[in-house]
Amino acid sequence: MRLGARFEISAVAMSPTQSDTNLMFVAKDASGSVLIYQEPEIAQKAIRPGTRIKASGIVKDYDSETAVALALTLSVTGETQVPPPPEARLSDIVDGKFDMQYVRASGIVKARFHDTIDMKFSYVVLVGDNASLHVALRTPKDSDSQMPNIGAEVSVCGIVQNIPNGKRRHFRPLLIVNASDDFKIEHVYDSNDGSIPVLGDMKDIRPDMIPTLGPRKVSGEVVAIWKRGARFLMKTEVGKFTKIDLLEGVDPPACGDQVTAMGFPETDLFNVNLSNARWWRLEPGKSPHEPEKPAEVTIRKLLPKAGKLDIVAAGNFGTAVSLEGVVRSLPSHESDGERMMLESEGLIIPVDVSSCPSAISGLSIGCRVRAAGVFIFEADNWRVNSIFPNITDVAIVVREPNDICVLSRPSWWTPIRLLIVIGFLAVTIVAVLLWNASLRVLAERRGRDLYRARIDKAASELRVDERTRLATELHDYIAQDMTAISYQVTGARRSHGTDPAACAEHLETAERMLGSCRTELRRCLWDLRNEALDEQDVAKAVETSIRPIVGDAATVIKMDVPRASFDDSTMHTMLSIVRELASNAIKHGRADLISIKGEVRGGRMELSVSDDGVGFDVASCPGAAQGHFGLAGARERALQHGGDVVVESAPGSGTHITVSLQLPPAGPAGDAAPASTVRH
Repeated sequence: MRLGARFEISAVAMSPTQSDTNLMFVAKDASGSVLIYQEPEIAQKAIRPGTRIKASGIVKDYDSETAVALALTLSVTGETQVPPPPEARLSDIVDGKFDMQYVRASGIVKARFHDTIDMKFSYVVLVGDNASLHVALRTPKDSDSQMPNIGAEVSVCGIVQNIPNGKRRHFRPLLIVNASDDFKIEHVYDSNDGSIPVLGDMKDIRPDMIPTLGPRKVSGEVVAIWKRGARFLMKTEVGKFTKIDLLEGVDPPACGDQVTAMGFPETDLFNVNLSNARWWRLEPGKSPHEPEKPAEVTIRKLLPKAGKLDIVAAGNFGTAVSLEGVVRSLPSHESDGERMMLESEGLIIPVDVSSCPSAISGLSIGCRVRAAGVFIFEADNWRVNSIFPNITDVAIVVREPNDICVLSRPSWWTPIRLLIVIGFLAVTIVAVLLWNASLRVLAERRGRDLYRARIDKAASELRVDERTRLATELHDYIAQDMTAISYQVTGARRSHGTDPAACAEHLETAERMLGSCRTELRRCLWDLRNEALDEQDVAKAVETSIRPIVGDAATVIKMDVPRASFDDSTMHTMLSIVRELASNAIKHGRADLISIKGEVRGGRMELSVSDDGVGFDVASCPGAAQGHFGLAGARERALQHGGDVVVESAPGSGTHITVSLQLPPAGPAGDAAPASTVRH
């Protein structure tokens, strides 16, 4: 059919509509069969086999791979007799020979389940004719009674649909069934049914064919039970082992029972097992056989690759073994309640006690035991995309209470008791520590009082020292300057009438000296509120001191000098010298860049101040006599600390001044602190 093509058809319905919501049916005319979908607005819900219809519509894209006939108009024109639906083998349906036809299929119910994604569907799996087919049934999720029982042989009529159905778009082919009434029970197998084939040697059957076989039966002795009774291991009459997965709700036999089990074959490539099985005793009322005597083994014989649970000695499967080890964990109500973990030779192996929980009654973690039981391992059933299924479980399955024998119990010093003793000691230690802490608090309080008294005394002494330093500054600089100003004013008065030029020179010098006094007084006031002395980073202290002076000029300050090298007096002297030299560079040198560097060398601080200003002639520069006290003041301050000042400059070449200061002998080595750099 071509997408988008219009169609008009007169045909006979070969199947009923599927349901009130799934209004599709198979129609047939002389050219063949077609699957027609109805629009709900025009749907005829009474379509049944033999109904004559006339329909028109459009060929629509159902998905990217399939086109369907969508009826836009549909009317019933009459009724006629039609033959019953053809019998179709499951293998022919799977091969696509009956696509989009209404057929009758027969098979044995292998499984039934509800769709957990598309919950309006339930499915029945039929097997037969070396094939398996899923039958889709619209039924409420909890209505298991509407589906046929597992193991029943049934026939059912439905539409073979090889296009996506519901939300599972790649789940095909399907046999779509109208209602649960379409299933007809043909036969129900029981223990006396001789038509059930025996599970014989299947070495010549491919793995992909085994799941498509119908039910098989096998007889033998039950040697192990696990998974809370949902699974048991049978040793057959010919000495082979078969795992039996029971139908939900079927009670397990007892170890040692002689039984016949009927179920559907699956293979994990180690054995052919039965799923969805039932069982019957061969000799009702007869006591079970005594369990096989276990062989003593080491764990490395069972797990040859250093305890890797996915590498096992397959030859030990189903054999009774005995293993010594230490209990490392026990089942709890919060866990699955099935496994005890046994450590042997440094490796851990699970011991399954789900069928005999009384075997571990009275056990505690740390007990040394001998665990006997049947060694089993499990692997996923074979699938096309899993060539060699992985081993998913390894365990020793306990058969009876006597399979667990306690060899020794752990010492009185269990971890819990040890924790209690440790806790008691910890509480005692904490109490002692608290008592010591209270004594320490008392001692610290008294120490703080003493320390506070010493601090107050030291602060008083520091205030005296600071007042002395300020008095010295006022006497050495401002007082001397004021005296010099007095001399200049006297000279100007004397020469006022006789030598006007000398008078002017005296007044000019006095004016410069007054400016120097004003500057020095401003520095003294700045020192009173300066926080630079408290700065631990010497470069930042220098930057703080010169910031009000340099204005917009760029500065580079690199001080490889620890603060601990200075006492407050030396620090103050160094900052005063730097401040004076920076002021000269800005005021007289008109510098745009000032570079300040300092380092400690041989117990002395070497300080350099450079600028890119206009420079001057060192030999002819004015001094204190002309009212210029900057360099003179710097030299005097350096001299007080055993240092000197060296000036290098030339007109147009900037100025480089080196200052050397003697550091206090108690200060640490200067290279103990990293260099500090500040750029502005």
